[in-house]
Amino acid sequence: MKLLIKAGTTSQRARVFLQDSSSSTGAGLTGLLFSTSNLKWSYIREDQATAQAVTLVTATINTWASGGFKEVDSALLPGVYEIGIPNAALASGKSVQMLIFGATNLAPTPLEIELIAVDVQDSAALGMTNLDATVSSAVSAANSINSNSALIRISVPGQLPIPATSTTVYEFDLLLYDVEGHNVNADGASNGIGSITFHVKNSAGTSLDAQLGAVTFVSTGLYKISYTVNSTDTAQELIVTASAVVGAQTRTIVAPTLTAPFFATTFTSTDRTALNGIVTTLGTPAGASLSRTSRR
Repeated sequence: MKLLIKAGTTSQRARVFLQDSSSSTGAGLTGLLFSTSNLKWSYIREDQATAQAVTLVTATINTWASGGFKEVDSALLPGVYEIGIPNAALASGKSVQMLIFGATNLAPTPLEIELIAVDVQDSAALGMTNLDATVSSAVSAANSINSNSALIRISVPGQLPIPATSTTVYEFDLLLYDVEGHNVNADGASNGIGSITFHVKNSAGTSLDAQLGAVTFVSTGLYKISYTVNSTDTAQELIVTASAVVGAQTRTIVAPTLTAPFFATTFTSTDRTALNGIVTTLGTPAGASLSRTSRR
């Protein structure tokens, strides 16, 4: 029989099968007591030079006592005994060899215990006190790598039409995400708004930041800002630059756009009057009619 037990474990019990040497069927030996004549239990650890005798004492099933020896159930589990392993037997070393022997008709029963550095019964940390800190450190490092490898994307309309009158407000969007595709916020309070900057300039390098609004947080990793185009603006190329600080690293992206004259797409009554004036001046083309007709 071989067991795996963490070195240094205390109050450890084990159940062993003691065979009847007089049985031709391999039956268990029943009726043994801690005080049975000549019954002996000894052990030696891998780091010891001499064997140690265990002092046998009576015990209660499922309750540890150093050197405890108790039959479990002679009818239902004949030959099965519970023993209380002395703490000293598990104190150090890599393994322990034990032997229970001596009683009449008792076949010598070896028991080997491998002393390991982990507790296989500990489902949370395997008995390793530094495991949680190690795992937490690794997770923190992985998150740091993701943050430090954050990607940035900007969405800017390809053209910003100049309105005929008044103003038109357009929206620029900024998206931050890690290498796994998960959205991440910029550093700082208020979901990182203070770490986001936008700048707009024309091809001559003139700043148009005055036409930018305030950065707004939309959702994790997503920010937006408004840009106002006035009817008096000049048709020109614009360069939009956005920056964000993620994981103490600055990410910057640049996108071009342009302001262009707005062309009406609705044919108004004023347009019809102007067209009629052209026709009056040039004359009606042969075979053509400007009168309205209904079609069925």
